[in-house]
Amino acid sequence: MRRRLFAVAVAISLLLFLATAVIWVRSYWSEDFLERSRFEPSRQTRRDDLIMSWKGGLGLFVTHETISPTEFIYPLDGDYLVAKGDITLPWAYHRRKLNSGMILDTARHAEWWQAIIISSDRDSVTQKTPSKPTISIAHRYSTVQLKFWAIAAVFLILPVQRGARVLTRSPRRVIRTAHNRCPRCSYSITGNTSGVCPECGMPAQGKTEARA
Repeated sequence: MRRRLFAVAVAISLLLFLATAVIWVRSYWSEDFLERSRFEPSRQTRRDDLIMSWKGGLGLFVTHETISPTEFIYPLDGDYLVAKGDITLPWAYHRRKLNSGMILDTARHAEWWQAIIISSDRDSVTQKTPSKPTISIAHRYSTVQLKFWAIAAVFLILPVQRGARVLTRSPRRVIRTAHNRCPRCSYSITGNTSGVCPECGMPAQGKTEARA
């Protein structure tokens, strides 16, 4: 039972590794991301959460905006609307061609060997729109980026362990059989005529009598 569970775990890990490799390669020419937004007029805040694959990494990007004046005004499809209550936009999938997004600039100069990148930043802008008051927006960015090579390495642990076992098992079984021992548990089967190892129950392959 344990061997079957281990084999299933190895298969799942290998599939996850292949999926990670595909997304890893894809991340160098397109951005795939999940996005969720929440608007809270009572606090004059907007929060955007993004889970994005970008240039060899998988990142969580959180943006907080504090907007003034008191009227809560936020951009939507190029227009400016006044929110009259808390609004939460559910998670949605988007894809676009690769570009240097403002949120991602904080991780741009990281070294290739850095598996995890954690950073934060702040800035503020002033927007002027026709027939609307001047809007002051303060941004706060928080980013956590995990490199795909590190994710792939984790998923490879079980397949590599399984491969090492297979590669070392065959020579070991040949040696054990040559010395009249059970190929699986190395129990001595000298004189055993049942054809089954009494220790582990594996069919005894090879000689079952002591060599002259």
